[in-house]
Amino acid sequence: MKTIKKLLKYIAIFILSLFTYLLIVTLLSFISVNEDLAENQQEIPIYILTNGVHTDIVLPIKNEHHDWSTQLKFEHTKSKDSTYQYVALGWGDKGFYLETPTWADLKTSPRVLPGANAPFVPPFGDFRWAVSNGLLNPPESSAPC
Repeated sequence: MKTIKKLLKYIAIFILSLFTYLLIVTLLSFISVNEDLAENQQEIPIYILTNGVHTDIVLPIKNEHHDWSTQLKFEHTKSKDSTYQYVALGWGDKGFYLETPTWADLKTSPRVLPGANAPFVPPFGDFRWAVSNGLLNPPESSAPC
């Protein structure tokens, strides 16, 4: 009998906790955010790029809100070409980025400890042109968000 009372007590606590959680979530959902958001703001195209192994977020280098060229210097790229219009931002294990450009390069040896992290920031010329002409494989892996 004592065990049944204890079990019922724990079930009641669980149900009361669940009900309290649902009540708090429901009440908090009525709090407005971004009330001052302008509805006529121009949208900025953001793309998700994947080659099946790595995934990156692709942004225009310059727009009315931010100029990435102030932080990502063109002279630090291989080509030093300042006509790039888009930049891809990715992050991950440095060894994985450098040693695994495709699934065929994936090694089956297990890694016990993760290696050093590294940003992956390749610039693009006209990214939209490259996507529409199928130069980024697979082209359907890049879609505006």
